[in-house]
Amino acid sequence: MSVETRAQILEEHFHQDMIALCYALREEGYWPARFYRSVVEIGGLRAAKRLLHSVNYSEGFLRLEAMGRLAWSIESHALFSWYRELFSEEELDVARSRLMAFGFSAHLGGRYAPEPPAWYDEISAS
Repeated sequence: MSVETRAQILEEHFHQDMIALCYALREEGYWPARFYRSVVEIGGLRAAKRLLHSVNYSEGFLRLEAMGRLAWSIESHALFSWYRELFSEEELDVARSRLMAFGFSAHLGGRYAPEPPAWYDEISAS
């Protein structure tokens, strides 16, 4: 599998996870309307990168912290082993530092199993 194809597959899964995340949050009583709109308009990866390049914490990040759901944050998702390669070292450092600033170090796992999903094993074997 070419590097471009692998990146496209990872990006598509990340996008779908961002959509699913928005709906899971709605079930928890929080609808991240601005983020959802951004994901739909520019894609999940670009929306996440935009948040990681922001100087300030996003409203959504702060809301998730208040809910005790930082594991569901963009920062946490960027650090999942199966998505890390989509992000630059600078973006990963921002994600790490934001989570650590709130005392959250268990960034692996979260809403998903700590092990990479089956689709990741399949593309890694190719």
